[in-house]
Amino acid sequence: MMKPLRLPPGFQFTPSDSDLISHYLKKKINGEPLPIVNLIKDRDLYGKETPFQIFESCSSSFDSSVFNKWMYFFTKIKKKFSGNPSAKRIDRIVGNGSWKCSNTTKIYDENNKNLVIGYKTLLNFIVKSPEKENNTNEEKKQTNSWILYEYTLKGSDAIDKDSIWAVCKFRKGGKLRKDSHDNPPPSKRERPPSV
Repeated sequence: MMKPLRLPPGFQFTPSDSDLISHYLKKKINGEPLPIVNLIKDRDLYGKETPFQIFESCSSSFDSSVFNKWMYFFTKIKKKFSGNPSAKRIDRIVGNGSWKCSNTTKIYDENNKNLVIGYKTLLNFIVKSPEKENNTNEEKKQTNSWILYEYTLKGSDAIDKDSIWAVCKFRKGGKLRKDSHDNPPPSKRERPPSV
């Protein structure tokens, strides 16, 4: 079991997409020191465990007031056909289901809006049909309500032939809302007056 990270009162970890790639993922891949040690844990998110099992085993080490209901992990994305350098398909089968890609967007450098530094992929967990009957009631309730954002560096697939490092943010529940720190809505005072 992971120990909870002790952080100063009032601290919240709400990095932008660009921060996750530039200050965490890139440093992890290059073996450089991270801004805060053990804030983002290493975990195989594409292994035998279901999202429910990962959440249950890690929830005590992620204070929801610090992480705003998200869990952050470094993980390796595995190619379906390892050993084949031209293989592009990713193996996202986990436990009793798989992560289905909803969309992928480009992430731009904060200082140069024309420079693509990585990609953000939205994934939703889908349970395999034949095994639905074998799920516990709690797992059935949680099915399809798991959300995973997977961040990869531009050109990551050139680094390792069979797997790619990614930083992921993961949570359960509810409808997906746009992250407030990426593009916050204007406050009532900032909105232009109606005509």
